[in-house]
This record gives sequence, structure tokens and C-alpha cells, in this order.
Amino acid sequence: MSNTKSSTVTVTEGAISGAVGFDVTKSRTKSMSGSWGVPKGKFGTLKAYPIYKSYSFKIYSKLDGRYVGKGTARKAVGYRYTHSAK
Repeated sequence: MSNTKSSTVTVTEGAISGAVGFDVTKSRTKSMSGSWGVPKGKFGTLKAYPIYKSYSFKIYSKLDGRYVGKGTARKAVGYRYTHSAK
């Protein structure tokens, strides 16, 4: 025989938003414009990749103040672009 213990912790989005300083449920749209010349006779490809800033947080029990876990929220802060011509 062995003793076991388990628990479930529920963390609200509002609590996480307050801890990291931004609304973790909000969707953001950004637009940029520019140009890139593709040589004649070539096919150009442009790819955009989001850049994120990570925010760490710790979770404590409201009942007794004990540490129960941690997490990370990521906020989109910009884009990185690559391009090629073939």
C-alpha cells in the first residue's frame, strides 16, 4: 500500500492577465507594408513569423498561500520576415 495525494487548481484568465500585465485572451492584428523586388523570371516567396515575448508567473493557493505551480504567457510583439527568389 502507498499513500497518494492529488489536487486540481483552477486559474482564471483574469488572474493570469493581472499577473503578466496584459489581456491573455485578446487577439491582436497588426499590418505592415513594404516592397521587395523579385528579379525578372523568378518566383518570389515572402514568409512572416510572429515574435513573442514570454512572461512567467507563479501560482499560489488562495486557501493557504502555498506555491502550487507556474506557467508562461506569450504576447505577440512583432514579426520577422524572410524572403527568397527562385
